[in-house]
Amino acid sequence: RGRLGRTWVSDNPNNIYMTIVLKPENMLKQDSPLQNITQYMSVIVAEVVDVYLEDVEKTSQIKWPNDILVDGKKVSGILAESVVQGSCLKGYVLGVGINLNMELSEVKEIDKPADSLSLILNKKIERNLFLEKLLEKFFENYDSFLEEGFLKIRKSYRIRAFCMGKRIKINTVNDEFEALVTEILDDGQLQVRLDSGEIKNINIGEIIC
Repeated sequence: RGRLGRTWVSDNPNNIYMTIVLKPENMLKQDSPLQNITQYMSVIVAEVVDVYLEDVEKTSQIKWPNDILVDGKKVSGILAESVVQGSCLKGYVLGVGINLNMELSEVKEIDKPADSLSLILNKKIERNLFLEKLLEKFFENYDSFLEEGFLKIRKSYRIRAFCMGKRIKINTVNDEFEALVTEILDDGQLQVRLDSGEIKNINIGEIIC
């Protein structure tokens, strides 16, 4: 399933659909770095995608909080859920979907702007090799991310944030409004300025574009 209760369906075996089960210790606290685990993964996916995009002189962008875009079209989505029993954190389930190899007809069936890495590069992507690079990079920096939190990735995340300095429409749990994006904060929140001049920090929500 996708964010905000949406369904997400694909039967293309040449894409990547994966789940990582994480079982860190002593992480059930309000300021746990794992609150930013999807943002961490978004940077990892973006960095691997960018290796492939070098051939066409493009770079990926991150749509806050964790979608990966190329030329404004979505190529990857990420979702994480915690599993808690009482006061005990049993683990985190981190799901990632990547449009690696798709036909143009498949992409056109998606109801929002989307793309596939194979269409961008005009060649088939070796799925297992991409997955190997992704997992290697994820676990290479995972322990240091648990120690440093979002600050570990803030610089890389910020330079890829496609909304920086732009006026956007954002949907939160209880509201929908337009605002100017002013910053990505040290904890991964989106800082915006409303038309009234009020500065607001967004922790949960979705940019609509």
